Amino acid sequence: MIRINLLDSTQQKKARRGATPGAATGRAGAALVVFVALAFLTLDGTLAWRMWSQVDRSKRELKAAVAEHAELERKISLQTNEAAEVSRFREVVANQMDVLRSLDPPDRILWSQKINMLASLTPNNVFLDEIRIAEMVEEVETEASKQAIENWRKSTDKNKGPQPAPVRRPVIRYRLVLTGLATGEDHIEQFDNVMAFYRSMIDYQMVDTQGQPQRFMDGFHREMEFEEIKGEVYEGVGVNKFIFRLTTLPMGEEQSNKPEGRQVASAGR
Repeated sequence: MIRINLLDSTQQKKARRGATPGAATGRAGAALVVFVALAFLTLDGTLAWRMWSQVDRSKRELKAAVAEHAELERKISLQTNEAAEVSRFREVVANQMDVLRSLDPPDRILWSQKINMLASLTPNNVFLDEIRIAEMVEEVETEASKQAIENWRKSTDKNKGPQPAPVRRPVIRYRLVLTGLATGEDHIEQFDNVMAFYRSMIDYQMVDTQGQPQRFMDGFHREMEFEEIKGEVYEGVGVNKFIFRLTTLPMGEEQSNKPEGRQVASAGR
């Protein structure tokens, strides 16, 4: 079939000019829609990628943090066990040292030195008839043992084990008993000589071979017991018989109530 275009060329040009803007607008709109759609798809993809990346990074960081926490817990547990072992070892050593100090105290009394002092400090009219030394031993719990039991009681650790057994050490004291006779013209002078011997024991001081001052009362309680003072006749001579008791301070213990001017005797055998 043959179509015959009856429009002249001028009308054909107008028709073409009138049809062009609408077609162009339609194509531009379609292109814009496609562009917008692609932009949204790209944006959604970018956002989705960023969100997935953040989630993945968060998961990796959480996993690393959990692993680090587990490692720290392991190290803390190990160090806690080591610290507990060290603490128990220190308690054992402290108890042993406490017992050793009691058995061989640094302030041990040198009885030979005390006897030599007695020979020097005894007045002319006083004669010692008997010297007796008695040892007194008492078992007491060590300070380290008390602290260990107290720490055990305060501990909230479920695996702390049974209560530690108390550790005891010997507390050694000595009692020196001096029996003597004091002569004199009468009972008054005899009694005065007894008191002169008492004051001489309290005040006597010497210098040892190391140049250190040593007192007779070092290591003793200052209070002295007068067990007996009475008049007697000894081989036809009137005398005042006396008995003094001196008790030592606990060997190897720090004394908080040391008499003023008291110095601890140097250790030795």
